[in-house]
Amino acid sequence: MAKGFDVRRGPRSSRPALTARGGGLLGTCLACVLAGSMFGERAIVHIGLFGLLLIGLAWLAANLNLADLKIERDLPPHVFAKEDFPVVVRVRNQKSRLDSFAINVEDSMLPFSNRGLSARWVRSLGSSELEFSTRVPRRGVLKRSSLIVESTYPFGLFRTGRKLSIPIALTVFPRPLVPRALEEAEDSDMLEGMSRGTPTRDPSGDFRAIREFQSGDPMKAVHWHATARAGKVMVREFDRPVPESYAVVFHSYCPPGYLLSPDSFEISMELLAGLLLKCRETSIPLILAANFTGWQMREIGGQADLNDSLSLLAVARHRPESDLQGVIAALDSLPHGSAAYVLSDTPIAHWGHLIPTYSFPVTSLDNSDIRIQRPIFNTV
Repeated sequence: MAKGFDVRRGPRSSRPALTARGGGLLGTCLACVLAGSMFGERAIVHIGLFGLLLIGLAWLAANLNLADLKIERDLPPHVFAKEDFPVVVRVRNQKSRLDSFAINVEDSMLPFSNRGLSARWVRSLGSSELEFSTRVPRRGVLKRSSLIVESTYPFGLFRTGRKLSIPIALTVFPRPLVPRALEEAEDSDMLEGMSRGTPTRDPSGDFRAIREFQSGDPMKAVHWHATARAGKVMVREFDRPVPESYAVVFHSYCPPGYLLSPDSFEISMELLAGLLLKCRETSIPLILAANFTGWQMREIGGQADLNDSLSLLAVARHRPESDLQGVIAALDSLPHGSAAYVLSDTPIAHWGHLIPTYSFPVTSLDNSDIRIQRPIFNTV
């Protein structure tokens, strides 16, 4: 998204200031005029006057050099915190006849080690641009940034500058993270059936094959006819059932006497963003409910809905709660066949046992731990 800012319409620029070189030349010219007048040396006086005329013309050129310049910056509408994104800074000369020289643009959006663009020559009605990669360290919404445009043209005798305070609207989403424990659980193919004790396999999915019994297989999965034929215990193998919808629920339950750190909330926002992206990749309907949304059930269908939800995470503020009523109400409203993630910035040890058992799996997460509650299936 490109936005242009006219240099001449920004705050009043500093008047051309003499550089060390310009100050030395001015002192030399004045000394020549004074010494030539005292000793009657017209040639020296003429040299001094010529130098003063050169300084005057340089002052005029320095003023005209920054006139009718337009600074454009290309930014994406939204980015993820701590991840690189491209920024294009462009200097456009709108003068129809005069070129501009030695233009330096310092952009506060760019990395400190490489803050801007140096354009040696920008032709009339032409432009010069440079692309950078930068990053924003924290989530939020950036509303303003600054640009400094400077030039030492001509001959380095004067320094002319102008500082622009630029309104922008850059939404910085939290960096998406997925808990390592959750990834390990999925890699082991026990996401839907893992508990704090012995892992079990879920026989509620679609039938896939018959195989030999393994430790952890439930007895209701035994295929007795195949067992009699093979002379060893055989079981039905089922695909893991695909949920009809995902629900991601966030809360900040704070039990009495427990203190939550701001860093814990920031990490939770990153985990929440990672869960939303992870669930959205499956193309299964997704619902978000959180204390900072007033416990409204937000349906996330397309990319626009996902961006809106991530924008909420970008500006979310920590709101500690004294109970889990909002969480339980959100889980109670989910239909059978769902799968739910409950995330908090409070350790699971303080609230995991307060989540009821539902007819669908509920995965409880904090910043360092995971607890997956398996639904109870009737044996047949």
